[in-house]
Amino acid sequence: DLLAQMQADPNGRIPFIIDMAQTANLNAAEQADVINQLQQTAVSSQAAVQQNLDTLQAAGEIEQYRPFWIVNKIAAAGSAAAINALAARPDVAQIRPDAQVASIKPPEDDPYLSLLQATAAAAGPVQSWGIERIGAPYVWNGLGVDGSGVTIAIMDTGVDWRHPDLIGSYRGNLGGGVFDHTGNWYYTAIPTVTVPFDALGHGTHVAGTAAGQNGIGAAPGAQWIAVSIADEFGFIYESDVHAGFEWIMAPAGDPNLAPDIVNNSWSGPGFLDTFFEDVTALHAAGIIPVFAAGNSGPWEETIGSPASYTDTLSIGASDDADALAWFSSRGPSPLTDEIKPWIVAPGTAILSSLPDGQYGYYNGTSMATPHAVGAMALLLSANPTLNRQQINDILAQTAVPISITQPNMDSGWGRLDAYAAVASQLNPATLSGIVRGEGQPLPDVTVTITTPLGAELHFVTDENGRYQAKLLPGSYAIASQPFGYAAYTASGLTLTAGQTTTHDITLTRLPGGTVSGIVRDAATQEPLANVTMTVNGTPAQTTTDGNGRYAITLPTGAYKLRATAPEHKLGQANVLITLDTAVNQNFSLESAPNILLVDSGQWYFQSQADYYAASLTALSYPFDAWTIRHPLNDVPTADDLLPYDAVIWSSPQDSPGYLGASSVISDYLGAGGNMLVSGQNVGFYDGLVSVQYWWYAFLEAAFQGPAAVTQTIAGAADTDYAGIWLTLNGPDSAQNQQFADASAPRIGSLTRPSFYFADGQAAGLQAGHCQPFRLSYLGFGLEGVSDGADRAAILDRSLAYFASPRVQFGAQFSPESVDDFALPGQRLVY
Repeated sequence: DLLAQMQADPNGRIPFIIDMAQTANLNAAEQADVINQLQQTAVSSQAAVQQNLDTLQAAGEIEQYRPFWIVNKIAAAGSAAAINALAARPDVAQIRPDAQVASIKPPEDDPYLSLLQATAAAAGPVQSWGIERIGAPYVWNGLGVDGSGVTIAIMDTGVDWRHPDLIGSYRGNLGGGVFDHTGNWYYTAIPTVTVPFDALGHGTHVAGTAAGQNGIGAAPGAQWIAVSIADEFGFIYESDVHAGFEWIMAPAGDPNLAPDIVNNSWSGPGFLDTFFEDVTALHAAGIIPVFAAGNSGPWEETIGSPASYTDTLSIGASDDADALAWFSSRGPSPLTDEIKPWIVAPGTAILSSLPDGQYGYYNGTSMATPHAVGAMALLLSANPTLNRQQINDILAQTAVPISITQPNMDSGWGRLDAYAAVASQLNPATLSGIVRGEGQPLPDVTVTITTPLGAELHFVTDENGRYQAKLLPGSYAIASQPFGYAAYTASGLTLTAGQTTTHDITLTRLPGGTVSGIVRDAATQEPLANVTMTVNGTPAQTTTDGNGRYAITLPTGAYKLRATAPEHKLGQANVLITLDTAVNQNFSLESAPNILLVDSGQWYFQSQADYYAASLTALSYPFDAWTIRHPLNDVPTADDLLPYDAVIWSSPQDSPGYLGASSVISDYLGAGGNMLVSGQNVGFYDGLVSVQYWWYAFLEAAFQGPAAVTQTIAGAADTDYAGIWLTLNGPDSAQNQQFADASAPRIGSLTRPSFYFADGQAAGLQAGHCQPFRLSYLGFGLEGVSDGADRAAILDRSLAYFASPRVQFGAQFSPESVDDFALPGQRLVY
């Protein structure tokens, strides 16, 4: 590659790396002497080469050069002649291109990762689910550890140091409005930029998760510093990484300012060993670098570098269901047989800080890594004597398994548990006991423990009814009130360090009554078996027997009962339970279509299925849900759809064709199915980017282009949607519509517009006239409709259209396209 550049532009200024023949030997170096050993090697071996570079620079053959000591290399830019002259030196091992080694942004030709990177804005600081999942609040409030005394370096795209949730933990904040950025910030591309900034937002998001305040960060008491190694496009080059690691070891030339941990939320190809010496130097200096595994899953051997190196801590991503995120890179590594990734941490829909005081949700192992870094800061804060290997072992030993076997090359030792990890390094008090009701242990019961400072910590009993909490010594209160039992409280529980206090809880069943009845089919009056009976807002549930009978015992109070049976509308009734009374409540359920709701938004963590579910429930329609969590493995087949009378496909940002589901839809419709497809990008992807068969042959549509979402949308007068007037992005909606899709029936087709934008373009289409199928398409996401009543009306009218009698034949005026030449004023008659 370098030779090709030299031949193509011999007089140009080609960026290159000089690898010196001599390397530093750190095997016997003491930690305090590592930097001195590295610098001595660089100075002694590079002196002659630098003199040569100075001569070439004076001759105009070298534009600039930058020597390193963390690795014995020199980065330079110069002509082909200069490169040839330097390569001939005996003290130079080789000369290579100063190549791009990583990118913060995903490849533009990867459709899955590009959609995965779409972010949703958030209104303000709220605790991220990931911070809660790893137990960080339990560390702060239960164990009294917040990361104080530990410094984290963010090696990324920079950080917006003025963000309200970051400025307080920035090490350059000296207090009283005084700031010193020296030794706390470095920009490798332009070192003269002395004030932190972040043009891309990635580093600010990462910093927030590691050390942000107001609930967004794992270690809010830790301090952070930052080095930017990416250019304005998010590209990372070898020389900038060397410069970044070198600065980390001695910020502003002072080793005493070195951080304890370095967050590296970036990765390159797994085989790339370019930075092995840098990582070795950091380890020798007692600095712990942590690396994102990469987002190239779900295939094996996709672990990125430097996460792929021997003896480096690599972090994969888990999702909110405690499953491995589909995109998280897998092992094994091409460079070592060690477990890769080592552990996983929350990395989907992570809320954190963004530049200019904003907040947003990001996905990726980039988001998982700062969870682990923050947890490590908590560990070091609790026990500053821990070394790198000890921390790795603790993280592995306390991780929560999320697979059948562990460790493995997918999720390592499991999902990060900061609370268990930190508790293992302290001498906490232990409060435990068994929760019983009517003499039996009660599983899955929440026990709330209030700390001396008033924080509430929630613990859940195991299958044996046991709870256990590791806490600071002090006086605590405890409470529990599972449904159906009287509230239990106790206070003044004194806990002592290193000792276990047992406090069992005996709950008393609340007095109440029973509701019972029979569930029947409204048309036949036959009893319905296996009907699911639930009580809104409670865990109470039962099913009807073979005679359609049910009975539920409830505490006194007012409740709403719901009866759910396949192919029947929901039955709902309000009941009042009084003391020792028996209430009779029968249900007569009307028939309903068997509905499947396909949620295509979850695989990129922007599900909007709740809006559909709420509308269907308001209409008393039960439904099954199919959630696509994995874009390659979870897409339903035609056989999965065929049992359903109607399928509703939600595509908030993608389309069916995006997931390769065109044949699935075509086969389902071809078999006489009924389907509603809704999404603001469906027409763009399936009607323009890659025209899909279902779009062309079944919907018979032509994509017209984007439409402004500020327009009013009206149901077409001659369709089932007549009389519906709606707007998008109202306060009751998902507010996620950016550009709706305008489409039109193909000339000669029987497809008709079902909705119109105010500018006259079709906002929706209806197909299936004189066909065995029915298909309704919305060029906007149902979730974006401003009013809930309008959302419900659209679904209700769609289901009515699906249920209406099939038209076997008819007539429609379908003019051919006109392409005639006429002079001004001439009249053409057809």
